[in-house]
Amino acid sequence: MKDDTSLIGLYQSAEIKYPEIFKRKSAYMGENSRVGLLAKQEFRVLQEISCPFGQQADYIVILGPAYVNGVLVEMALRLEIGLNRSVPYRQFEFRTREKVRAIKDRTHIPLSEAEVLSLLPQLANVIQRIVDERVLAWKKVHHTVKQGKHMQRYYKGLFFTVEKSEEILAYAFLLRNRICRNRDFLARLAGFVSTCLGGMRYASYSDKELRSYKGTKAIAGTINGRYTASQIATVQGMLGNPSKSKDRALFDEILRVFNIKFRQEEEYEKAFRRLDKKYARLKPEISKVFALDVATHPKRDKRRKTHAQNCYRFEVQPSQRIKNGEIFRRLDENGEDEIPF
Repeated sequence: MKDDTSLIGLYQSAEIKYPEIFKRKSAYMGENSRVGLLAKQEFRVLQEISCPFGQQADYIVILGPAYVNGVLVEMALRLEIGLNRSVPYRQFEFRTREKVRAIKDRTHIPLSEAEVLSLLPQLANVIQRIVDERVLAWKKVHHTVKQGKHMQRYYKGLFFTVEKSEEILAYAFLLRNRICRNRDFLARLAGFVSTCLGGMRYASYSDKELRSYKGTKAIAGTINGRYTASQIATVQGMLGNPSKSKDRALFDEILRVFNIKFRQEEEYEKAFRRLDKKYARLKPEISKVFALDVATHPKRDKRRKTHAQNCYRFEVQPSQRIKNGEIFRRLDENGEDEIPF
């Protein structure tokens, strides 16, 4: 391969002990993954790589230019995202007609900040397409979760695993999770608070009166010990300014009178706070181009194998078009299934 050292600095570079093995593994993952993508035009364009031997690895793999030991390699392994149980860059096994083969751990050249930001819009489209195609093939697209005395129905999604070292990509997922949670989950809680306080005419009551009202007791029983301080602060913001909003003023009093306890932040919430301080300047751009419905499942991660502990696991839900019933499975002219994207 041509050595063009004049371009060093345009792409990431790395010193790799066995460069030929690195090139072979990179090409193999690109050709044998669920989705193999080749980055071009300074990572602004993603071209899908054909899979001549069928899909064997449940990954999204991105290959792109990088310098390996000072030599430009056009198809270097730059990023892996695991689907379902697959873990990026870790050993995995698959079955062929003859035997079970094992692909050992892979080395990759991390993406720069500029490269990640260039990839995010197209990567979001690829992830959403994979989720929608998979969900349309399922017989059941909902699951139910018990919340208090009631059962809440949610759409099923597809799980994606990102290594913790991919900080900007992980931040994009965590930011979308925060946005979706505030929009769906905490907004419902704010609505519940307003409903419970709807019959109270004044913004100030004695402590004895607040403890005796049915609505205030319902709010205290719902939130005590179940939400973090940052989540309660978000709900307070949704309720408005305490000097102008009766509901906000009463909610603040409920927190004091009932001595509401906050739960400790979980791993993903701590990770978001840490990454948000580091990459807050990227928030407007990421929010604009990475529009996925994302949920997190930190409790499930505790039961995962040791080799997956350095990863974040996210659930991406189907697009709004599927939720609204605008997309459906139909038959093409040959009688085969076709997904109308």
